[in-house]
Amino acid sequence: MVSINAANPRVTTILVDLGGVFMHPQLESKLATRESAISLRRIMSTAVWMDYEAGQLSDRECFDQLAKEYHFQASDLAQIIKSFRDTICYDQATASIFKEIKQSGTRIFLVSNISKEDYAALRHRWDDEFWSIFDRVFTSSDLGVRKPSLRFYRQVLRATRALPHETFFLDDRPENVLAALSVGMRGTFNMSELYRTLNNLVGDPVQRGLGFLRRQRGHFPTTTQHGEPIAENYAPLLILEALKDQYASFLS
Repeated sequence: MVSINAANPRVTTILVDLGGVFMHPQLESKLATRESAISLRRIMSTAVWMDYEAGQLSDRECFDQLAKEYHFQASDLAQIIKSFRDTICYDQATASIFKEIKQSGTRIFLVSNISKEDYAALRHRWDDEFWSIFDRVFTSSDLGVRKPSLRFYRQVLRATRALPHETFFLDDRPENVLAALSVGMRGTFNMSELYRTLNNLVGDPVQRGLGFLRRQRGHFPTTTQHGEPIAENYAPLLILEALKDQYASFLS
């Protein structure tokens, strides 16, 4: 779901989620209950966990309430979360993409549903090379409200003084992206071809096209959608005919 066309203004602000973009935690860990087991993913979809991410509960309050409701040991959940905090790493390839995008002058803000304790742990473990990507970080526990509440987006837009139609929102959860679209932003939950998507948003398409011509220097090989070369002259001749003398310097 990407809204990009010639009528759209250049993106000057990117709001990007943390989980599903920069980190990919394993949420299938199981906690033994009286009857069977419950996954961490299921626990993180409960109202208690959402209150925890909104800063309304501490670690102990959250774990105790969940343990009582689902009949497992609170200490088991505490151990899983501690292991997560001690071992989770950020995706360096994705971080590199955003570092490059930032060089275009685009502002980048991190927006995450995360508890105070989890955020503090990540802030301590991960280096400044990662955190320096962002002009500012907005967490649900700090704002007191989670995505996809419209209050979350409005608070972020107000604090950053960003114009919705010049803002692009990236999140792996469709409901969070749909909420961003409803307040006038563009966005996507599709993380494939992330580099191309962002470059199309923040770059100058004319300059990119001219750069391509300079790099090719008159060589325009034809390939299939799978990248396989096709030995033919018709398409390259059409391209050269369309360029004419205007781009002669690129063809020499």
